[in-house]
Amino acid sequence: MLPSDRRSLSMGHRGASSRFHMVREWIIFALCLGLGGHIALAVVLHAPERWPWSHAGFYGLVLGVGVYGTVQLIRALWWAVRSRRIDASVDGLERRF
Repeated sequence: MLPSDRRSLSMGHRGASSRFHMVREWIIFALCLGLGGHIALAVVLHAPERWPWSHAGFYGLVLGVGVYGTVQLIRALWWAVRSRRIDASVDGLERRF
């Protein structure tokens, strides 16, 4: 750890890396809410007798959170598969040497 990192941690500031991750998560969340809103809009426009306009905002929010949950599940699975591949490649390199 660099001295500047220690100073920023002792002062209670988050590092640039954690800010980057937080911004990235908020961007993913906002995109998922937007996609959920568009899905709700498409459903309301194509089946207005089943999905009333008065509930479109609620449906958009629920679908957006559902899309976000699905995206997070896919990301978790991706990282699990990726870490398994990295571990296998590191083991293969250790066996060679």
